[in-house]
This record gives sequence, structure tokens and C-alpha cells, in this order.
Amino acid sequence: MTSRRTKKKPAARKPALGREAWLRAGRVALIRAGVTGVEINKLARALRVTRGGFYYFFPSRQRLLDELLEDWELTNTAAFDAVIRDPGVGTRVMPGGGCHNSALA
Repeated sequence: MTSRRTKKKPAARKPALGREAWLRAGRVALIRAGVTGVEINKLARALRVTRGGFYYFFPSRQRLLDELLEDWELTNTAAFDAVIRDPGVGTRVMPGGGCHNSALA
């Protein structure tokens, strides 16, 4: 009786760079060149890796752009959200009668 050996598929290797490295590279490209500058091939070259690593973390360029937008919203609107929820948060009267909101500083 002959036994049949089945070849095992090699496990997917984790890329050398993590998700955060791709997000940082995407953010830099976005700041420097706008949305059209966020190209997978260019990001891969800048990171000195193959573009296959990108697809380990993101199914598409659009998903990367969506995550960059989510990050921007969280980073840049949190202070405004705090003031909207509670206008008294961080507000103090400044010399001369002006107001300073430390949540926005």
C-alpha cells in the first residue's frame, strides 16, 4: 500500500514591517503630495520592501486612505469634541477679558 503525502502549504509569513510603518509612510506621502501621492509602489520603495507586505495589512489603497482619514479625525477633532460636549472644559478668562480654551491649545 502506497501512502499519499500531501504537501503542506507554507504558513503566510508576517512582513518585516508592521501596520504602523505603512500608516506613517502613507501619512508622509499624503502631507507631501496629497491623495494622489499615496501610491502603494511608492510607499513600498520608500520603506524598502515589496508591495506584497502592504496587502498583508490592507486589502486596498482605499482602506489605507480611510484609515488615514480616521486617524486625522481622531487626532484633530478630539479637542473640539470635548468643548462641544462641555463648553466649560478648560475655559479660563485671560487678562484683558479674553477667553482661552486649554482643550484647543
